[in-house]
This record gives sequence, structure tokens and C-alpha cells, in this order.
Amino acid sequence: MSLNIDREFFEITVSSAREATGRVFEAVQGYLTEAIQETKEFLGEELFEFLDGELFQDDADFVIAEYVKQYICFRAYEIAIPHLDLVVTPTGFGIVSNQTLTPASAERVNRLIQAVKDMKEMCLDNIIYSLRGHQLWCDTPYAIISFSTLLWHSSQLIRYGVPNPTRAKLREYRPKITQSESRLKELISHEFHKELCDSVRYKTSTPLQESAITFCLNLIAHPDSTMIHRKALLQFLHAHLEDFPTYANSTAYQANNFKSYENAVNDSCYFFG
Repeated sequence: MSLNIDREFFEITVSSAREATGRVFEAVQGYLTEAIQETKEFLGEELFEFLDGELFQDDADFVIAEYVKQYICFRAYEIAIPHLDLVVTPTGFGIVSNQTLTPASAERVNRLIQAVKDMKEMCLDNIIYSLRGHQLWCDTPYAIISFSTLLWHSSQLIRYGVPNPTRAKLREYRPKITQSESRLKELISHEFHKELCDSVRYKTSTPLQESAITFCLNLIAHPDSTMIHRKALLQFLHAHLEDFPTYANSTAYQANNFKSYENAVNDSCYFFG
């Protein structure tokens, strides 16, 4: 399975573009190159060539390649739609070929674009989820950026009470997440936060790290009850301190365990605090 996309695969993937003449696929073909180039930048040259080479034997790589091809289809269609003279057909949309078909209204075209974007970003979520731990991707710039936060997947927005989370919603919530996560880094140290993020990216999280991440996510997503989740997180970390040496050796740990001076009966000086 290479990353080449034929009409059959495109129309199976993008059902709204399925029609008898194949004119939609022909029109979109010109935009596949742009979509492929964007995808190559995200995956990195080495991984892209590996997936395109059909030499892999691991079933997981077949799944990733499938997601990548689907993403390319939706991205190419998304780029193409504003340039197409779309008409409504019994199965979805076609391209103007005569005057007997009804032109697609701007409202329907906008709904189509949004639906295609949602499917594209769902594919992206699947790609990122599946690439955790992949040796050809984990050290690429996009991988490092993607996992510079503990809240990296749209499904995690359920913690915010978002019923149908999407990557668009994740971007919308990102400023709020960043603000809360900045406070988390100060609490547990930037080094330990990075260690947890890296464990997710490399897919090496231990059960205790996974538990710590859950406590962290509770704190990030519930700023209105910060003290409760802060206390729960610190109690967990301090109960398993030997398993978290990065945190144990941090200035954050020292600050969290700082004890103010207590005046003794025989002290010559008395400190007010």
C-alpha cells in the first residue's frame, strides 16, 4: 500500500464526491500535490518515504498509512472546493456539466467545507494518536510540538464538558489550556512536565506516570477547583516520590515542601510571619 491515491480510494473516502463521471476526482487531482506536500512536512521526509515505499510489515504501519491517505484526500478536497463549480447530485455533489442540475447554494457549500474539515481533522487526530512511539516520527519537530502539552488530543476535551470534541474546539480552548498548564509547570517543575509529555510521545508511560498525568489533566481542566486537584496531585507525587526523581530533585518539590521557621521558647529573637 503506497500513498498514491486513485479515484476508487478517493471516492470511498470522500463519499460526497462520489459520482458517475469522475469529474470531481479529476478536478481534485490537481490539489493532491499540495496536500501531499503539507502531509510530508508533518510526517517528516523519512517517515513519509517509509509509508510510501510499501516495505513495512507491521499492521500498525498499514493503519497509519490508511489514515494518512484519508487525510490527504480530505485536505485536497478542502483546498479544491472553493475553486469548483459544484452542483447538487442525488449522491452528493458534482461539477457543472450542463444546465439541468441545480447549482449548490453557498450555504450548502459552506456546510460541505466544514464537514470535510471535520473529517480531515479527525484523520489528523487518528494519525497523531497512532504515531506515538513511532521511531521515525517521535523526534521530528512536529512530534515535539504536538506533545509539548499533556492535552494534545481533541477527545480529551471531554474533561471540559465538550460533548462532540474536535480539533477546532481544541484550538479554541488552547489559550485556556496553556494558562492552566503554565501554572501546572510551576507546581511540578518544567522538567517533570516535559518528562511526562515525552512519555506520552514515546508511548513509554509507566502506570504511575499515567496516573500522574491523569491528576495533572484534572488540574488543567478544572481551574475553578484548583486547590482540590492541586492537593490530590501533590499527595500522589509525594506518596511515590522514589518513582519520580525528576520531580523529587526539582526546586518545585522544595517549594512545595518548604516549612516556615517556627519560633522556639528559648529563641533570643522572635520572627513574625
